[in-house]
Amino acid sequence: MRHSRQEILDIFRACQATLGRAPGKDVFCKTSGLKLSEIDYHWPTFRALVQEAGAQPNEFQSKLPDEVVFQDFARVCQHVGRIPTEKELRIAQRSLGTKTHTAYKRFGNNREFHARFNEWLQRAPAELTPILQFAGWSFPASPENQASAASTDRAIFPGVRPFLPASLQYLETLARGERPFFEPSDLAAATLFERRTADAFRCLGFEVSSLGHLYS
Repeated sequence: MRHSRQEILDIFRACQATLGRAPGKDVFCKTSGLKLSEIDYHWPTFRALVQEAGAQPNEFQSKLPDEVVFQDFARVCQHVGRIPTEKELRIAQRSLGTKTHTAYKRFGNNREFHARFNEWLQRAPAELTPILQFAGWSFPASPENQASAASTDRAIFPGVRPFLPASLQYLETLARGERPFFEPSDLAAATLFERRTADAFRCLGFEVSSLGHLYS
């Protein structure tokens, strides 16, 4: 049977109380299980239902300025200690209240976003500059490393591959037990390889935990 007008109003108010805001049409139908045809039977528009329920209709929000998104993205970077994955951005949207869940779609792809974010970091407050050294960039974060790599034996130190995140560069070199020239000398190649492998799985969306010298 079709729900009555009052029943739909009560369901809408309960949904609003659960979400903490007025739900949009798609969210309301999915959450309540109501069919759009039932709403259309009683109200000329979904907005009319929202208004009758005493709620404030959702207004169109203009695109956030790049500055705001970059500042929130920097907060997420500091929180996770690396350049975040898309999954980590979605989690941060809920846990930190950042407006970053669609950041990687802002300029078409994550590589372009990383490039523009990197440019913004160059003029950002000094406390944010350590982010430039974080793992997870989708392009080589340090031009100096590229120049140095070009002057070495590429059979031992392969050149930087622009299609790989910075945290995954030289993975095959480490797999051979060889240390890239720029890596810290106090870490064994095997340890570096384990960390890079862990980063590779993080890039794929897996959660990786450290177990001493091992990762799971």
